[in-house]
Amino acid sequence: MTLTTLPQTCGEMEDCPALEDRILVLRDKGMTFKAVGEALGLTPSRARNLYLRACSRRAGKKPAWTDGLNQRLANCLRWLEFNSREEVAQAFQSGHLRRLSACERSLNAAGLAELEQWLAGEECERSDRAASA
Repeated sequence: MTLTTLPQTCGEMEDCPALEDRILVLRDKGMTFKAVGEALGLTPSRARNLYLRACSRRAGKKPAWTDGLNQRLANCLRWLEFNSREEVAQAFQSGHLRRLSACERSLNAAGLAELEQWLAGEECERSDRAASA
């Protein structure tokens, strides 16, 4: 795909993830908003707005290590500054998450039960892999 070629499915490009992704790539290469706009036929301010929207969408995506959790619980763990499944498992086993649930509304009993099932699922996968090795 060249700089000016975008998928035809973007239509009016009001909500075009492909365009936003392209803007992210160009900005990562060091291009200014003016240069990005010229390359894609946008004004610099439109390029900036789409860039900011793409960044906010990217920031809202669940990290891969939270796969299997609902969005609310994944966001809660990220807000509590957990960065891996292993960190969550350690905090759960030590009782730290139960203590946090006393003051954190989004980490309620149902959330703790979901975390327990999520962590147990990983343990089952690990034992299956070990048995097949």
